This record gives sequence, structure tokens and C-alpha cells, in this order.
Amino acid sequence: MAAKAAVRPRPLKVEAIKCFVDRMEFGDALRTLKLDVLGTDDSPVPITGYYAPCTHPKVPGLLRLRGASLVPSSVNSFGPRDNCPVPGTLVNTNNMLGFQNLDLVSLLREEGKKILHDVLSGKIEELPSLLLRFLVISFADLKNWKVYYNVAFPSVFDCKMTLLSLHSASQVLSQEEATSLSKSMEEWRGSNETTVHPFFSVDISSDSSVVVRQLKDWNDRQGDSQKSVSNETLALPGLTSIASGKAVELFARMLHHPEGKLTVVDSGRVVASNLARQSLYTFNDLNAPKATAIVKHLKERCLSVDVKEKTMEIPMPGHSVSSDKEADLRNDCKELEKLVATHDAVFLLTDTRESRWLPTLLCANENKIAITAALGYDSYLAMRHGAGPGTNSEGSNVVPATTMSAEDVIGRKRLGCYFCNDVIAPVDSVSNRTLDQQCTVTRPGLAPIASGHASDLFARMLNHPDGIHAPADTGGTTSELPFGLLPHQIRGSLSSYNILTLLGYSSSSCIACSDVVLSEYRSRGIDFVMQVINEPTYLEDLTGLTELMKSADYSRVEWVDDVDDDTIPWL
Repeated sequence: MAAKAAVRPRPLKVEAIKCFVDRMEFGDALRTLKLDVLGTDDSPVPITGYYAPCTHPKVPGLLRLRGASLVPSSVNSFGPRDNCPVPGTLVNTNNMLGFQNLDLVSLLREEGKKILHDVLSGKIEELPSLLLRFLVISFADLKNWKVYYNVAFPSVFDCKMTLLSLHSASQVLSQEEATSLSKSMEEWRGSNETTVHPFFSVDISSDSSVVVRQLKDWNDRQGDSQKSVSNETLALPGLTSIASGKAVELFARMLHHPEGKLTVVDSGRVVASNLARQSLYTFNDLNAPKATAIVKHLKERCLSVDVKEKTMEIPMPGHSVSSDKEADLRNDCKELEKLVATHDAVFLLTDTRESRWLPTLLCANENKIAITAALGYDSYLAMRHGAGPGTNSEGSNVVPATTMSAEDVIGRKRLGCYFCNDVIAPVDSVSNRTLDQQCTVTRPGLAPIASGHASDLFARMLNHPDGIHAPADTGGTTSELPFGLLPHQIRGSLSSYNILTLLGYSSSSCIACSDVVLSEYRSRGIDFVMQVINEPTYLEDLTGLTELMKSADYSRVEWVDDVDDDTIPWL
């Protein structure tokens, strides 16, 4: 085939780089960066773009901005072919006026100076991607969940360029050289190690063999007798492509980042009384599984949250089961163990005391954050459980029971759990309850108040340097931490408009988090849990509460006998 004639000199046209922004990922990452790192600091920060070339002649390559763009990236990391990393600069302003008043010309000029400096210093020979620097200006409107941004690409020289000549490959390469070049480029394309090198050079030796090299090897090849296609053609980057209601909604909004994961556990179905008290349910949800209905509505409100449902019974002390249902109950225990082990925090939002026992025990054993929200008729409780005994902060290394103490791993006295103030084991509180003992009867607005406090406790724990080991603050004191005080318990009453912050330490006789209970669970596992479920007094006997109650009765009798009969106020 005859070769095409070379073109005459003509102005060189440069195609503008196109940018594609993954608005969901990038927006969530920018909001997280603003809240957790930047705060009100609007100084420039590094950002990484990912160049994705396209083989179609009429479709331009794209520079992509994703959630990973705001995470520090090593230029030596490997990745897919369509993700050549490119360094950039992000300027995020604190308000819309600051965004609108940015001097874009000056900012671009500064980025252009960086490129020129890298060229003159020879830095681009090691990191050619520095030639593709870019600039992002943005304003993250956190209140309205909007992100405003512009992306720009600086140019070092503002001048016209002329294309002197352009030849087809058939005019430059022999058939053998073309075949060898195709093979070498396929090898370059198939290697993960070349992903981070957006530029390359091609060396063709006298025997028609071809070697594809990084650009940084350019100087080493200049004195050789080999013919380099890079002398005549432009090197291109890459080659191919909570139980329910308002509480769960609040928790989901706290987990809006892409890694966020929320699992809702419930075994019930939506009934008419739920519609008045639990705002996520609608009339169309009647008789549907609660967990299924909640997941559907949460995804409508919080698109970026990974929400899953788990329809299962929570094994409860005092609710004994027959032998034919024991296997199912054991499976529920295993599922609950797995859920606690694979999640960072557990919110106990159930409506009975006994249903909180096993999750409390498992959180203490795994040293996971546990937060309880409980309701009365006109009162509520929101509390954070203390760290488990004898476990480190990750919960991965379990210390033998003989070395466990009332202190946590950093030497602080452990805060109590939901059961630490109890002197009786949980029993069946569901059967034969009167109307006033059921959670259906509660003051309007009580559930959102309690769940709001629970969510706030979680946020304060996450932002405290000691996390789950943080000491308890009490009302009337001050704190220098960004989120303020971090109490242990918050108890409120709507009838008297009172809010109390209380502190309680762990009990050596606690039926859920004491050393003796955790030791028994760690040695016997689910067999221990089954015995607790089927024998109502087992926990009291194990923890010494039975003896404590006997000694208390004996002391009262002895005290009465020692008093003169004339002084006893008989009624």
C-alpha cells in the first residue's frame, strides 16, 4: 500500500482535556474531608485525578475525580489500566462568596509555575504525570448537601505551535518493526506495573526489535544508535480502559460516607400503632417485615449508605424454648455473634430489658461500642456502655479471664453497662404486660429525643481521642473538645423538663459484662447462652446476686430484732 504524503506545516491544534466527576463518591469524600480534616482551613490541599484514555478516535480521554481522589495516593501503587494517577491541587472555600471571588487566573498561574519548575529541574523525567497537573476549586454546602466545583488545567506557555510534519507508521516502520512494536505495546499494556506511568518512549533497534521504556530513560538512550519513535511522535498516556423510625434515620445519616454500613435487625411486622410513632413507616408498609420496610425507606433518604436487613429473633433470658426449636435459637446466637464482630458499633433500641442482654454481653466481649436508647411513658435513657475488661482497643487479643479487672486496657476504671445497676437477672417481661407497660404508650416526641441523644453520644465518642475508653463528663463542667462534654448516661423527663447526666462504674456482679460472666461465655460459648435462656436464676447464682439478696434479707431481719418493739411504727 502506498504511503500517504507528509502534511505541510500547519498550526497544531490541542484538544482540551475533559473531566468527569463521580458526584456521589467525590461529594461524599469532600464532605468527609471538610468535616473530619479541614474544618475551616481553606488552604490548598493535594488531590489525585485518574486519567482514563479511550481507544475510540472520536471519544476523548477523561480525567476522573472519584472518592479515592481525596485519599493520599502513592505514585508507585499499581492499579487498573484506566486509572493513571495525576497530581492536582484542591482549594475548598468556606462559603459561596469565597468560591465566587477566587482569583482563578492567579491560581492557574501558580499551577503553571509548578509545571515549569518540574520541567527545568528534571523532576518530570522521574514523574511524567506532573505535566498533567490540574486545579479544582470547590465549595461544599454541607447544610444543603450540595457541592459546587470547577476544574481547570493550566498551561505553561501561551503561544502558538506549528506542526512541521506528520507521517504514517508505514512511512517510518518496516513490517518487522511494526509487528515487534505491536507485540511490545501489548506487553506494556498488560502489565500492572506500568499503570502509574502515563508517558512512555519506544526504542527500535537495528534488528527490528522494539523496547518500550519509561520516559525517565530518555537521557540514557540519546547516545545510542537506535531509532526512537519518540523523536517524531507524541507519547500518549495509557492505552485502554436502628431498629426503626427516626432513630435509624439519624444513624444512617451519620454513615453517609461510601464505607458506611448499616444493618437493621428485627423480627416483627409493621402494625397500625407503628405508623403514629415511627416516622419511616407508611400505610403501605402494614404487615410487611419491619426490617424490610425500613431498608427501603432509608435508601430513599440516604442513597450512599450500605443498608442491609436482618430478620431474626434476638435470644433472650427468661424466654425458654423447646428442644425442637433449640437449633434455630443457636443459629440466631451465631448470627448475632457475627453481626457484633463485623460492626464497629451496636445501638440497642429494643423494647424489652431482656432483649438487650446478649448484645450487651457480645459488645463487652468484642470491646465494641454499644449505645442504649430506652423509653418510659414520659422518661428516656441514652447511655454508652463502657469498654470490656481484659481486651485491647481493637478487641482482637483476648486476655485470660484470670487477669481481667475492673479497669480497661488503658488503666481507667470501666464505665458500667445497661445492666450494671441491676440486682436481678432479666426475665420474661413481654408476656401478660398491661397497656401502660408496653412501649406503645409513650409521650409524643419522646423517641426522636432519645434517639437524637444516642446519635450525639456516638458522634462524641468517635471524635474523642480515647474513643470507647473516654472517661465520663458530668453536667456543669466544661470541655475543650470540639464536641463538648461526653457523659456516660443521659436521663430525661418530659413531665418535669429535667435532663440529668449520670455516671456509673462497672459492677463485679453485673449479669452482662462482669469478669465471671465473660469468662463463662468465653469458655462455653453458645452452651452458656442456652443455659441462661432456659434457667431464669442461673445468672443470679453465677454472679453472686442470689447470695447478695440473701445476705440483705438476713441483715434486715437482724436489725429489726435488735430494736425495741415500742419504737417500731406498726401500720
